Amino acid sequence: MKQLRKMFIAGMAVLTLAVLFGGVPVKAASGVENMYENTSKNTKFYADLTGDNKKDTIRLKMTVDKECYFVQKLRIYVNGTKALTLRDKDSYYNVSATYIHMSKTKNFLQVTGRGDNDYCALNRIYRYDTKTKKMICVLDLSSDYLVSDGELVKATNKKIVLRHSYQPAESGQIRWNYTYVYKNKKFKRVSDTATVKSTLGKFVQKDGYEKYFAKNQFVAADSLRFYTSTKMKKTAFSAKKGDVLTLKKIKIHGKRMYLQFQKGKKTGWMEVNKSGSWNKTYFYGVRNRLAG
Repeated sequence: MKQLRKMFIAGMAVLTLAVLFGGVPVKAASGVENMYENTSKNTKFYADLTGDNKKDTIRLKMTVDKECYFVQKLRIYVNGTKALTLRDKDSYYNVSATYIHMSKTKNFLQVTGRGDNDYCALNRIYRYDTKTKKMICVLDLSSDYLVSDGELVKATNKKIVLRHSYQPAESGQIRWNYTYVYKNKKFKRVSDTATVKSTLGKFVQKDGYEKYFAKNQFVAADSLRFYTSTKMKKTAFSAKKGDVLTLKKIKIHGKRMYLQFQKGKKTGWMEVNKSGSWNKTYFYGVRNRLAG
Protein backbone atom coordinates (compact mmCIF):
# COMPACT_ATOMS: atom_id res chain seq x y z
CA MET A 1 0.00 0.00 0.00
CA LYS A 2 2.83 2.38 0.90
CA GLN A 3 4.62 1.49 -2.34
CA LEU A 4 1.47 2.22 -4.36
CA ARG A 5 1.08 5.59 -2.67
CA LYS A 6 4.71 6.50 -3.47
CA MET A 7 4.22 5.55 -7.13
CA PHE A 8 1.08 7.70 -7.32
CA ILE A 9 2.84 10.74 -5.78
CA ALA A 10 5.83 10.31 -8.10
CA GLY A 11 3.54 10.04 -11.12
CA MET A 12 1.68 13.20 -10.19
CA ALA A 13 4.96 15.07 -9.74
CA VAL A 14 6.14 14.05 -13.21
CA LEU A 15 2.81 15.07 -14.75
CA THR A 16 2.90 18.44 -12.99
CA LEU A 17 6.41 19.16 -14.26
CA ALA A 18 5.43 18.10 -17.75
CA VAL A 19 2.49 20.49 -17.76
CA LEU A 20 4.56 23.36 -16.39
CA PHE A 21 7.31 22.95 -18.95
CA GLY A 22 5.17 22.16 -21.96
CA GLY A 23 5.79 18.40 -22.17
CA VAL A 24 2.05 17.62 -22.18
CA PRO A 25 -0.21 19.86 -24.31
CA VAL A 26 -3.04 21.40 -22.30
CA LYS A 27 -6.24 22.24 -24.14
CA ALA A 28 -7.63 25.48 -22.72
CA ALA A 29 -11.38 25.96 -22.53
CA SER A 30 -12.97 28.40 -24.96
CA GLY A 31 -13.34 31.87 -23.57
CA VAL A 32 -12.46 35.54 -23.34
CA GLU A 33 -9.58 37.02 -21.35
CA ASN A 34 -8.99 40.73 -20.84
CA MET A 35 -5.24 41.25 -21.21
CA TYR A 36 -5.02 45.03 -20.74
CA GLU A 37 -7.60 47.76 -20.25
CA ASN A 38 -7.35 51.48 -21.05
CA THR A 39 -3.59 51.87 -21.28
CA SER A 40 -1.55 54.39 -23.23
CA LYS A 41 1.79 52.89 -22.23
CA ASN A 42 3.82 50.18 -23.93
CA THR A 43 2.66 46.84 -22.60
CA LYS A 44 3.49 43.14 -22.84
CA PHE A 45 1.36 40.07 -22.26
CA TYR A 46 1.23 36.39 -23.19
CA ALA A 47 -1.40 34.46 -25.15
CA ASP A 48 -1.46 31.64 -27.69
CA LEU A 49 -2.10 33.28 -31.08
CA THR A 50 -0.27 30.67 -33.15
CA GLY A 51 -2.31 27.67 -32.00
CA ASP A 52 0.61 25.54 -30.80
CA ASN A 53 -0.58 25.36 -27.16
CA LYS A 54 2.28 27.67 -26.14
CA LYS A 55 1.87 31.27 -25.08
CA ASP A 56 3.27 33.84 -27.50
CA THR A 57 4.80 37.13 -26.41
CA ILE A 58 2.66 40.06 -27.53
CA ARG A 59 3.79 43.65 -27.21
CA LEU A 60 1.79 46.83 -27.75
CA LYS A 61 3.89 49.90 -28.52
CA MET A 62 2.27 53.32 -28.74
CA THR A 63 3.34 56.72 -29.95
CA VAL A 64 1.34 59.29 -27.97
CA ASP A 65 0.81 62.94 -28.95
CA LYS A 66 2.44 65.12 -26.28
CA GLU A 67 -0.15 67.90 -26.49
CA CYS A 68 -3.46 66.11 -27.08
CA TYR A 69 -2.46 62.81 -25.46
CA PHE A 70 -4.13 60.65 -28.11
CA VAL A 71 -2.44 57.62 -29.64
CA GLN A 72 -0.88 58.60 -32.96
CA LYS A 73 0.43 55.16 -33.82
CA LEU A 74 -0.10 51.68 -32.42
CA ARG A 75 2.22 48.77 -33.23
CA ILE A 76 1.68 45.15 -32.27
CA TYR A 77 4.61 42.71 -32.07
CA VAL A 78 4.23 38.93 -31.86
CA ASN A 79 7.31 37.04 -30.63
CA GLY A 80 9.51 40.01 -31.43
CA THR A 81 8.28 40.58 -35.01
CA LYS A 82 6.10 43.56 -35.91
CA ALA A 83 2.76 42.17 -37.03
CA LEU A 84 0.59 45.29 -37.28
CA THR A 85 0.81 49.09 -37.42
CA LEU A 86 -2.30 51.25 -36.95
CA ARG A 87 -2.54 54.93 -37.81
CA ASP A 88 -6.24 55.63 -37.35
CA LYS A 89 -7.80 58.92 -38.38
CA ASP A 90 -10.11 58.80 -35.34
CA SER A 91 -8.18 59.70 -32.21
CA TYR A 92 -8.29 57.61 -29.05
CA TYR A 93 -6.54 58.12 -25.73
CA ASN A 94 -6.05 54.55 -24.56
CA VAL A 95 -6.02 50.98 -25.82
CA SER A 96 -7.49 47.73 -24.51
CA ALA A 97 -6.62 44.21 -25.65
CA THR A 98 -8.81 41.11 -25.26
CA TYR A 99 -7.75 37.56 -26.11
CA ILE A 100 -10.32 35.26 -27.71
CA HIS A 101 -9.82 31.50 -27.70
CA MET A 102 -12.40 29.48 -29.65
CA SER A 103 -10.35 26.40 -30.51
CA LYS A 104 -6.75 25.39 -31.25
CA THR A 105 -6.94 26.92 -34.73
CA LYS A 106 -9.23 29.85 -33.87
CA ASN A 107 -7.47 32.36 -31.62
CA PHE A 108 -7.95 36.10 -31.96
CA LEU A 109 -7.11 39.47 -30.44
CA GLN A 110 -9.62 42.28 -30.04
CA VAL A 111 -8.08 45.77 -29.95
CA THR A 112 -10.17 48.75 -28.84
CA GLY A 113 -9.43 52.42 -28.32
CA ARG A 114 -11.58 55.08 -26.64
CA GLY A 115 -11.68 58.79 -27.35
CA ASP A 116 -13.72 61.78 -26.19
CA ASN A 117 -16.83 61.02 -24.09
CA ASP A 118 -15.72 57.36 -23.93
CA TYR A 119 -16.50 56.98 -27.66
CA CYS A 120 -15.15 53.70 -29.06
CA ALA A 121 -13.08 54.99 -31.99
CA LEU A 122 -11.20 51.73 -32.54
CA ASN A 123 -12.71 48.26 -32.30
CA ARG A 124 -11.26 45.48 -34.43
CA ILE A 125 -10.65 41.75 -34.07
CA TYR A 126 -7.50 40.23 -35.60
CA ARG A 127 -6.13 36.77 -36.27
CA TYR A 128 -2.43 36.05 -36.52
CA ASP A 129 -1.21 34.56 -39.82
CA THR A 130 1.69 32.23 -39.01
CA LYS A 131 2.93 32.26 -42.61
CA THR A 132 3.10 36.01 -43.16
CA LYS A 133 3.57 36.81 -39.44
CA LYS A 134 0.98 39.56 -39.76
CA MET A 135 -2.22 40.41 -37.90
CA ILE A 136 -5.22 40.15 -40.25
CA CYS A 137 -8.48 41.99 -39.47
CA VAL A 138 -11.43 39.59 -39.33
CA LEU A 139 -14.05 41.97 -37.90
CA ASP A 140 -14.02 45.78 -38.07
CA LEU A 141 -16.63 47.35 -35.83
CA SER A 142 -14.94 50.75 -36.03
CA SER A 143 -16.48 51.39 -39.44
CA ASP A 144 -20.08 51.24 -38.13
CA TYR A 145 -20.83 53.72 -35.34
CA LEU A 146 -24.07 51.91 -34.43
CA VAL A 147 -22.18 48.82 -33.25
CA SER A 148 -18.70 50.23 -32.67
CA ASP A 149 -19.09 49.91 -28.91
CA GLY A 150 -18.92 46.11 -28.79
CA GLU A 151 -17.56 44.37 -25.70
CA LEU A 152 -16.71 40.67 -25.86
CA VAL A 153 -18.65 38.72 -23.25
CA LYS A 154 -18.49 35.11 -24.45
CA ALA A 155 -16.63 32.77 -26.79
CA THR A 156 -17.28 29.14 -27.65
CA ASN A 157 -15.78 26.89 -30.31
CA LYS A 158 -18.52 28.01 -32.71
CA LYS A 159 -19.36 31.63 -31.90
CA ILE A 160 -18.56 34.83 -30.05
CA VAL A 161 -21.01 37.18 -28.34
CA LEU A 162 -20.51 40.93 -28.14
CA ARG A 163 -22.48 43.32 -25.96
CA HIS A 164 -23.30 46.53 -27.81
CA SER A 165 -24.66 49.81 -26.47
CA TYR A 166 -25.96 52.99 -28.06
CA GLN A 167 -27.96 56.10 -27.18
CA PRO A 168 -30.74 57.03 -29.59
CA ALA A 169 -32.45 60.28 -28.64
CA GLU A 170 -35.83 58.56 -28.77
CA SER A 171 -35.11 55.90 -26.13
CA GLY A 172 -31.89 56.88 -24.37
CA GLN A 173 -29.14 54.38 -23.59
CA ILE A 174 -29.87 50.79 -24.62
CA ARG A 175 -27.88 47.55 -24.60
CA TRP A 176 -28.09 44.31 -26.56
CA ASN A 177 -26.03 41.27 -27.58
CA TYR A 178 -25.13 40.23 -31.12
CA THR A 179 -23.77 36.79 -31.98
CA TYR A 180 -21.00 36.36 -34.58
CA VAL A 181 -19.75 33.20 -36.26
CA TYR A 182 -16.37 32.69 -37.92
CA LYS A 183 -16.77 31.71 -41.57
CA ASN A 184 -14.47 32.09 -44.58
CA LYS A 185 -11.84 33.75 -42.35
CA LYS A 186 -14.24 36.52 -41.26
CA PHE A 187 -16.69 37.05 -38.41
CA LYS A 188 -20.28 37.44 -39.59
CA ARG A 189 -23.26 38.62 -37.57
CA VAL A 190 -25.83 35.84 -37.23
CA SER A 191 -28.87 38.14 -37.13
CA ASP A 192 -29.61 41.86 -37.31
CA THR A 193 -32.38 41.43 -34.72
CA ALA A 194 -31.83 40.91 -30.99
CA THR A 195 -33.48 41.36 -27.60
CA VAL A 196 -32.71 44.81 -26.21
CA LYS A 197 -32.69 46.33 -22.72
CA SER A 198 -32.92 49.89 -21.47
CA THR A 199 -30.18 50.96 -19.05
CA LEU A 200 -31.94 54.14 -17.94
CA GLY A 201 -33.19 52.44 -14.79
CA LYS A 202 -29.65 52.69 -13.42
CA PHE A 203 -29.77 56.49 -13.34
CA VAL A 204 -30.19 58.16 -9.94
CA GLN A 205 -32.97 60.55 -11.02
CA LYS A 206 -36.10 60.12 -8.94
CA ASP A 207 -38.91 61.41 -11.12
CA GLY A 208 -41.15 58.34 -11.08
CA TYR A 209 -40.06 57.06 -14.49
CA GLU A 210 -37.12 55.08 -13.15
CA LYS A 211 -39.53 52.32 -12.09
CA TYR A 212 -40.71 51.99 -15.70
CA PHE A 213 -37.19 51.91 -17.17
CA ALA A 214 -36.21 49.22 -14.65
CA LYS A 215 -38.93 47.02 -16.23
CA ASN A 216 -37.94 47.98 -19.79
CA GLN A 217 -41.07 50.14 -20.06
CA PHE A 218 -41.57 53.59 -21.57
CA VAL A 219 -44.38 56.12 -21.14
CA ALA A 220 -45.38 57.84 -24.38
CA ALA A 221 -45.01 61.63 -24.24
CA ASP A 222 -46.93 62.13 -27.49
CA SER A 223 -48.94 60.23 -30.08
CA LEU A 224 -46.72 57.62 -31.72
CA ARG A 225 -47.18 55.18 -34.59
CA PHE A 226 -45.62 51.75 -34.83
CA TYR A 227 -45.32 49.48 -37.87
CA THR A 228 -45.60 45.74 -38.54
CA SER A 229 -42.07 45.57 -40.00
CA THR A 230 -38.99 47.72 -40.43
CA LYS A 231 -40.17 48.55 -43.95
CA MET A 232 -42.35 51.09 -42.09
CA LYS A 233 -45.35 50.77 -44.40
CA LYS A 234 -48.21 49.04 -42.54
CA THR A 235 -49.34 50.34 -39.15
CA ALA A 236 -49.31 47.78 -36.32
CA PHE A 237 -50.77 50.07 -33.65
CA SER A 238 -50.78 53.66 -32.41
CA ALA A 239 -49.95 54.87 -28.92
CA LYS A 240 -51.41 57.94 -27.30
CA LYS A 241 -49.85 60.21 -24.70
CA GLY A 242 -49.54 58.37 -21.39
CA ASP A 243 -49.59 54.84 -22.82
CA VAL A 244 -47.08 52.44 -21.26
CA LEU A 245 -45.06 50.46 -23.81
CA THR A 246 -42.52 47.66 -23.34
CA LEU A 247 -39.24 47.68 -25.28
CA LYS A 248 -38.69 44.26 -26.88
CA LYS A 249 -36.20 44.11 -29.77
CA ILE A 250 -33.65 46.01 -31.81
CA LYS A 251 -32.79 45.70 -35.49
CA ILE A 252 -29.93 47.36 -37.35
CA HIS A 253 -29.98 47.33 -41.12
CA GLY A 254 -27.22 49.29 -42.81
CA LYS A 255 -27.10 52.70 -41.15
CA ARG A 256 -30.67 52.49 -39.85
CA MET A 257 -31.74 51.44 -36.36
CA TYR A 258 -35.20 50.22 -35.34
CA LEU A 259 -36.78 49.41 -31.98
CA GLN A 260 -39.76 47.16 -31.39
CA PHE A 261 -42.28 48.02 -28.67
CA GLN A 262 -45.24 46.14 -27.29
CA LYS A 263 -48.63 47.54 -26.29
CA GLY A 264 -50.94 44.92 -24.86
CA LYS A 265 -50.65 41.94 -27.22
CA LYS A 266 -49.52 43.99 -30.22
CA THR A 267 -45.93 44.68 -31.23
CA GLY A 268 -44.65 47.28 -33.67
CA TRP A 269 -41.46 48.91 -34.93
CA MET A 270 -40.30 52.52 -34.95
CA GLU A 271 -37.17 53.92 -36.56
CA VAL A 272 -34.85 55.67 -34.10
CA ASN A 273 -31.68 57.71 -34.26
CA LYS A 274 -33.25 59.83 -36.99
CA SER A 275 -32.18 63.30 -38.03
CA GLY A 276 -33.93 65.89 -35.86
CA SER A 277 -34.95 63.40 -33.18
CA TRP A 278 -33.01 65.35 -30.54
CA ASN A 279 -35.54 68.17 -30.90
CA LYS A 280 -38.52 66.04 -29.86
CA THR A 281 -39.53 64.14 -26.71
CA TYR A 282 -40.92 60.69 -27.51
CA PHE A 283 -41.05 59.19 -24.01
CA TYR A 284 -41.20 60.84 -20.59
CA GLY A 285 -38.03 60.80 -18.51
CA VAL A 286 -35.66 60.10 -21.38
CA ARG A 287 -34.40 63.56 -22.30
CA ASN A 288 -33.02 64.42 -18.84
CA ARG A 289 -31.15 61.09 -18.85
CA LEU A 290 -29.35 61.61 -22.16
CA ALA A 291 -25.59 61.93 -21.96
CA GLY A 292 -24.29 65.10 -23.58
